[in-house]
Amino acid sequence: MLHRVRDLPVEARGVVDHLIGRHLADNEMFSIRPMRVQKEGASATAALEAANQLEAYFAEIDGQHSPISPEQAEAAV
Repeated sequence: MLHRVRDLPVEARGVVDHLIGRHLADNEMFSIRPMRVQKEGASATAALEAANQLEAYFAEIDGQHSPISPEQAEAAV
């Protein structure tokens, strides 16, 4: 689930800024996804499954954005 920074209460925004490691702008969005961590090393199969789930999740997030032109990318930089 995506969250808009501008919609956060002041206290929550401070916490998110701290967790992300920088000040977030009002026009930014972020997503938090909990993950289970095994106490002992994960098996190769479990690690591969986790990687596949993350790839699917990021592909879903990427799919929510429309592509931009090279000119727009250059202007953003």
